[in-house]
Amino acid sequence: MRTFITLLFLAIATPFFAQSHVLVKHNGEKLNVNYIKTDNNLIYFNSGKEQVEQTISTFAVAELINATTNAATKVSDKIVVSGEQDYNKVIVIAPNATTGLSSTANDSKFLNRVKGQTPLAVQQQNIIALKRKAAKEGIPFVSLAQNNRAESSATMYTY
Repeated sequence: MRTFITLLFLAIATPFFAQSHVLVKHNGEKLNVNYIKTDNNLIYFNSGKEQVEQTISTFAVAELINATTNAATKVSDKIVVSGEQDYNKVIVIAPNATTGLSSTANDSKFLNRVKGQTPLAVQQQNIIALKRKAAKEGIPFVSLAQNNRAESSATMYTY
């Protein structure tokens, strides 16, 4: 009787611990996860083994597949940058939205000191120059980190 009750409990409880979704990343990697929510360009999930909430950028995920119904939801399109002329395709993302993307060795630093221009105009010029540099190298994502008023740095990310 004890064995029967244990088996009955396991049969009922197993679906609650199984992964309910499959995250398919743009690089082809598949992750079996329990999907929680999507908020601010981040997907919140946990693995079936640990109940710790984890995040991944929506830019890194191609689709989210419900394992029980096989319904696929498109999360984001893959951005293909083929040259400097595609600099408008390069996306500037927040540093917290880079989870799941691969950082490249191409870090850029630039000075913001231009006489006679407003700080906003200088920042816009720097962003365009940075996007052109990333597009020239075929990199679709850039994350800005302002060190101080006179100097900024950026990290480039790919799939």
